[in-house]
Amino acid sequence: MLMESDISTLVNELKKEVPQKMASSKIDGFSLAITGKTGKLWSKGFGQADHKGNTVSSQTLFMIGSLSKAYTSTAFLRAMQAGLVRLDDRLIDYYPEFNWKTRYGGDQREEVTFRHLLTHWGGLQHNANLKSTEADPIDFLEYMRRVNGMWQKYPVGTRFSYSNIGYDLVAAALQRITGQSFEDWMQEQVYEPLGMKRSTTVASQALRGSDVARGHFGGSEFSFHDTVSPQIASGTQYSSVDDMSNFIAMHLNGGKVNGETFLEKSLLDEVYRIPYRDQYQLMAIGMGIGVRRFNYGGQLLLSFFGDGPGYISLHQLMPDLGIGWVMSCNQAMNSFQLMGGVAKKIEEYMVKAKLGELPSDLDVADQIPKREQVTLDADNLNRLSGKYVSRMTKIQVEHLDGSLSFKWKGEPNHLVALSGTEFTSKIIPLVKFRLDEKGRPLTLKILSSNGNTTVLDYDGGLADPEGPAKPEWDKYLGYYRRDYGVLCWYYAVSIVDGYLFLVTEGDGFRLIEDEAGMFFTSDAQSVQFTDASMILPDWVYEKEELSSELIQGLMKTDPNDIRLHKSSLDSIVSILERTGKNDDANMIKELLDNS
Repeated sequence: MLMESDISTLVNELKKEVPQKMASSKIDGFSLAITGKTGKLWSKGFGQADHKGNTVSSQTLFMIGSLSKAYTSTAFLRAMQAGLVRLDDRLIDYYPEFNWKTRYGGDQREEVTFRHLLTHWGGLQHNANLKSTEADPIDFLEYMRRVNGMWQKYPVGTRFSYSNIGYDLVAAALQRITGQSFEDWMQEQVYEPLGMKRSTTVASQALRGSDVARGHFGGSEFSFHDTVSPQIASGTQYSSVDDMSNFIAMHLNGGKVNGETFLEKSLLDEVYRIPYRDQYQLMAIGMGIGVRRFNYGGQLLLSFFGDGPGYISLHQLMPDLGIGWVMSCNQAMNSFQLMGGVAKKIEEYMVKAKLGELPSDLDVADQIPKREQVTLDADNLNRLSGKYVSRMTKIQVEHLDGSLSFKWKGEPNHLVALSGTEFTSKIIPLVKFRLDEKGRPLTLKILSSNGNTTVLDYDGGLADPEGPAKPEWDKYLGYYRRDYGVLCWYYAVSIVDGYLFLVTEGDGFRLIEDEAGMFFTSDAQSVQFTDASMILPDWVYEKEELSSELIQGLMKTDPNDIRLHKSSLDSIVSILERTGKNDDANMIKELLDNS
């Protein structure tokens, strides 16, 4: 069993290296804890909590973003343990108000279970529109009302699609199931039994209290209004690394706290399971946390990042080895690199301390039977060529010299055909195309060497006919802006290959018309146009003229406008370049260089 003295070398190195990395990356505040089966082994805060100069300690509260989901799923499991609900119960049996707009049949809402919601297989959009037109942020009741007006994304239970909405629906249902507010149930059933004395689901309460970090983006600090959000179950809980160490210790002790059962083994097994597992799959986002079973010869590693307005958090734990660590930061820029480096250092030190060496990771390519290569004609290869997209990933599959290829994590990836729809390569063990009844691509599934699966939707390719380029679409063309506290970013709408196209900084999505003014991206995000706005699932984007003249004018008349934030200007330059306005983009670059 590891004790504090066993990690003294690691602690001394972290005390020296973390401040150096924070300074070079311009990180405001950072908090870190390392945990063993006996509880917290070491914790420390670094830097500043806010612009007032308050310091960070290991008890400082941070918004923990999607780490909240681990605590929400625990609250649900505690209700299960009390016999109040079952994992495969239907949502509408406890929360009958739930509804959505759907293209997949009116009975879809009746199929959604808590298992679907807690594992992101419910077919929901990622986020709902949280924009407030009032002085105060919208509350939870209004948020749930807006959820009921959203479009279903995918048929229930057919594929993974990350959704904050699903977790907040669980909170709404838990209030009915338990007869208590979500905050009261969390305090009574999760925070208090685990000794998490400072943690809360109420962001406004945390922000008005003492010893709390404020989120930052570069040199700008997010306001109270821009930080408070109704996503109480999915992303806006506040905690400290000391508090979260107690949660990790519970897992390291097989669900026990002070020798008493907090979570039964059968419930922990649900958390540690890869949901709806594909053959060979060794990695997925599970019930509130990421599940990995490929690291170090197959050791179970639970890991998840969470973010919010100017906050980033990470927790990782290895229950079988009895080790874990958690960290929080109040700077959105450059923090992933800092956290990733610190986490890897801790991980390798702790694993080596437990095992004496670092076993090699598993490679699923070693498990897949070898198959003979087949030859496909040019028509078949052209049919599969094109762009494939998801919320986090976009790839371009190209037909070059009689084979298909695409870049994967920056590396060229040349595919070898195993059948008309299955391929392999030196770096990806298995690639599968799914086709419709006419042979047109629908999805592309990639099985990586670490056992992670990624599913992307077909967004168009060479074999597609030219779109209709309807004249009535012209009124939708232009630039659209979203404000995000201290900064903003832009999308644009243009026509590409005869189709309406949503242009983003990275790339974009083809839009498929459902009815006048109503479109869907290839990955089933709804896009609705009004006279002066574009409504996406997560926000209302306002239409705006965009030019170098606008930026020049703001520099003279309103230098504090959020459009002049460095990240906002980066977005403006990018979207202007993506839409062919290179002269305006270059002019803004010159203004930046001279300012």
